[in-house]
Amino acid sequence: IPADVIKKYFCLMPSEKLMQDEWEKHGTCYWQTPEDYFEKINYLYSKINIPNNINDILNNGTLGYKSIKQSFIDINPQLKWEEINVMMRKNKLHEVAFCYDLNFNHIKCI
Repeated sequence: IPADVIKKYFCLMPSEKLMQDEWEKHGTCYWQTPEDYFEKINYLYSKINIPNNINDILNNGTLGYKSIKQSFIDINPQLKWEEINVMMRKNKLHEVAFCYDLNFNHIKCI
Protein backbone atom coordinates (compact mmCIF):
# COMPACT_ATOMS: atom_id res chain seq x y z
CA ILE A 1 0.00 0.00 0.00
CA PRO A 2 1.47 3.38 -0.92
CA ALA A 3 2.51 5.56 2.02
CA ASP A 4 0.09 8.34 1.06
CA VAL A 5 -2.85 5.91 1.21
CA ILE A 6 -1.74 4.62 4.61
CA LYS A 7 -1.44 8.17 5.91
CA LYS A 8 -4.82 9.21 4.51
CA TYR A 9 -6.75 6.26 5.98
CA PHE A 10 -4.69 5.44 9.06
CA CYS A 11 -7.50 6.61 11.36
CA LEU A 12 -9.62 3.68 10.10
CA MET A 13 -7.20 0.99 11.27
CA PRO A 14 -4.64 1.16 14.05
CA SER A 15 -1.61 -0.20 12.19
CA GLU A 16 0.03 -0.37 8.79
CA LYS A 17 0.25 -4.15 9.13
CA LEU A 18 -3.49 -4.42 9.70
CA MET A 19 -4.15 -2.21 6.69
CA GLN A 20 -1.87 -4.36 4.53
CA ASP A 21 -3.45 -7.58 5.81
CA GLU A 22 -6.99 -6.31 5.19
CA TRP A 23 -6.08 -5.11 1.70
CA GLU A 24 -4.53 -8.48 0.84
CA LYS A 25 -7.38 -10.50 2.35
CA HIS A 26 -10.40 -8.45 1.28
CA GLY A 27 -9.36 -5.71 -1.11
CA THR A 28 -7.35 -7.37 -3.84
CA CYS A 29 -10.22 -9.56 -5.03
CA TYR A 30 -12.60 -6.71 -5.81
CA TRP A 31 -10.81 -3.35 -6.07
CA GLN A 32 -8.19 -2.17 -8.51
CA THR A 33 -6.25 -0.08 -6.00
CA PRO A 34 -5.81 0.20 -2.24
CA GLU A 35 -7.12 3.77 -2.52
CA ASP A 36 -10.43 2.50 -3.93
CA TYR A 37 -10.69 -0.15 -1.22
CA PHE A 38 -10.01 2.19 1.67
CA GLU A 39 -12.30 4.84 0.21
CA LYS A 40 -15.14 2.30 0.30
CA ILE A 41 -14.28 1.34 3.88
CA ASN A 42 -14.28 5.02 4.81
CA TYR A 43 -17.70 5.48 3.19
CA LEU A 44 -19.17 2.44 4.99
CA TYR A 45 -17.63 3.60 8.28
CA SER A 46 -19.26 7.01 7.84
CA LYS A 47 -22.68 5.29 7.78
CA ILE A 48 -22.18 3.73 11.23
CA ASN A 49 -22.91 5.84 14.29
CA ILE A 50 -20.41 5.36 17.10
CA PRO A 51 -21.93 5.09 20.59
CA ASN A 52 -21.57 8.16 22.80
CA ASN A 53 -20.11 5.92 25.49
CA ILE A 54 -17.29 4.67 23.25
CA ASN A 55 -14.60 5.80 25.72
CA ASP A 56 -16.30 3.80 28.47
CA ILE A 57 -16.54 0.84 26.11
CA LEU A 58 -12.84 1.06 25.24
CA ASN A 59 -11.62 1.57 28.79
CA ASN A 60 -14.02 -0.57 30.81
CA GLY A 61 -13.06 -4.19 31.24
CA THR A 62 -16.44 -5.00 32.80
CA LEU A 63 -18.61 -4.45 29.73
CA GLY A 64 -19.42 -7.67 27.92
CA TYR A 65 -19.83 -8.14 24.19
CA LYS A 66 -23.64 -8.13 24.50
CA SER A 67 -23.64 -4.66 26.09
CA ILE A 68 -21.22 -3.36 23.49
CA LYS A 69 -23.22 -4.82 20.63
CA GLN A 70 -26.42 -3.36 22.06
CA SER A 71 -24.77 0.08 22.30
CA PHE A 72 -24.16 -0.01 18.54
CA ILE A 73 -27.65 -1.31 17.74
CA ASP A 74 -29.31 1.34 19.89
CA ILE A 75 -27.96 4.15 17.71
CA ASN A 76 -27.89 2.24 14.39
CA PRO A 77 -31.46 0.98 13.91
CA GLN A 78 -30.57 -0.24 10.42
CA LEU A 79 -28.43 -2.98 12.01
CA LYS A 80 -29.56 -6.33 13.33
CA TRP A 81 -27.92 -8.24 16.17
CA GLU A 82 -26.44 -10.88 13.85
CA GLU A 83 -24.89 -8.27 11.50
CA ILE A 84 -22.35 -7.13 14.12
CA ASN A 85 -19.42 -9.17 15.36
CA VAL A 86 -17.88 -7.95 18.62
CA MET A 87 -14.50 -9.45 19.48
CA MET A 88 -13.07 -9.21 22.97
CA ARG A 89 -9.52 -9.79 24.16
CA LYS A 90 -8.75 -10.06 27.88
CA ASN A 91 -12.24 -8.76 28.70
CA LYS A 92 -11.74 -5.59 26.65
CA LEU A 93 -13.06 -4.62 23.26
CA HIS A 94 -10.67 -5.69 20.53
CA GLU A 95 -12.71 -5.20 17.37
CA VAL A 96 -16.21 -4.50 16.09
CA ALA A 97 -16.94 -5.85 12.62
CA PHE A 98 -19.98 -5.09 10.48
CA CYS A 99 -20.74 -7.71 7.85
CA TYR A 100 -21.71 -6.90 4.26
CA ASP A 101 -22.56 -8.76 1.09
CA LEU A 102 -20.91 -7.96 -2.26
CA ASN A 103 -23.46 -5.18 -2.81
CA PHE A 104 -22.55 -3.65 0.57
CA ASN A 105 -25.83 -4.52 2.23
CA HIS A 106 -25.63 -5.65 5.84
CA ILE A 107 -25.74 -9.43 6.25
CA LYS A 108 -25.46 -11.98 9.03
CA CYS A 109 -21.87 -12.39 10.19
CA ILE A 110 -20.55 -15.92 9.87
